[in-house]
Amino acid sequence: MVIDSIEIRDELLDTPLVQYLVEMFSRSSSGSQLLTVTTWLSSNLFMHKPNFEKVKEIIPKAWNLLHVKVPEVVKYALKIFLSATLDSQEAIEYTFKNLNTIKVASFLSDKSIEMREIAIKILNNICTGTTEMVNEVIETNCLPIIKEMMRDNSNLAQSACSLVANIAAGDIDHIEELIVLKMFEEASKVVFDSKNALVFVTLKKNRLRKRRSG
Repeated sequence: MVIDSIEIRDELLDTPLVQYLVEMFSRSSSGSQLLTVTTWLSSNLFMHKPNFEKVKEIIPKAWNLLHVKVPEVVKYALKIFLSATLDSQEAIEYTFKNLNTIKVASFLSDKSIEMREIAIKILNNICTGTTEMVNEVIETNCLPIIKEMMRDNSNLAQSACSLVANIAAGDIDHIEELIVLKMFEEASKVVFDSKNALVFVTLKKNRLRKRRSG
């Protein structure tokens, strides 16, 4: 089955397809082709912001798939979380509650660049949420890895800068964490996007000025 348009996707969501997929997740063995196809199809349903209420039942099942030893299954499961965290605030919060950020952060060190890119984008999206969400991302101890990614010549550097910018837009404690790790200095070296570095430096100055005046 190929979902090549939003219209077809929405028509499918008006059928019992999601319930069927949830059942297949429970029935399929971890190394089966059926599980791979089920996860792939599920990831397609989450693209382009569907009615979240119609697909949210898949989220808890997708979490269990991150422990499967089949790279394709894990990749599609991560893509489900990526699409869900690009949706509404409600979708981000629901996904966050059904996701272990430590497990997601572990993929930042995966040998696959694609897996690393998906993982950092998920964490970046989570950091657009509440203080609790940002705290949990920081507590995964992923910031040193993020710092290394800012030295990368691929899209990883841009994603790393974006994540730092979202953290910097939060509480003063988050800013202090970034300062201690010298994240702003590292961001200023990312020559492909000097605007990012300017934003970071401005945020840093504003936060420090606010703290000293308080």
